[in-house]
Amino acid sequence: MTFHYETQPIPNPSHFTHIISRSRSTKSSTAITLAIELVAPLLIVGPRRLRLVAAVLLVGLQLLIAASGNYAFFNLLSIALCMAGG
Repeated sequence: MTFHYETQPIPNPSHFTHIISRSRSTKSSTAITLAIELVAPLLIVGPRRLRLVAAVLLVGLQLLIAASGNYAFFNLLSIALCMAGG
């Protein structure tokens, strides 16, 4: 992840995430991301309360991804899909 943040070509806040990524937070953020990506999609097919939990997890993940890099409108489209399922 350190190399990823260091070499992003588009100006964005990745400079700060590159500095932060030198700490232990990189491993924990990777583990949290994988946990959300593995669990949240399974919750989407559950009852309404579980779908809301899945939407909150996925929207939160997309907001964190948007804060650490410039991915144009990819994050907005993902958030729109989460909101449309309610």
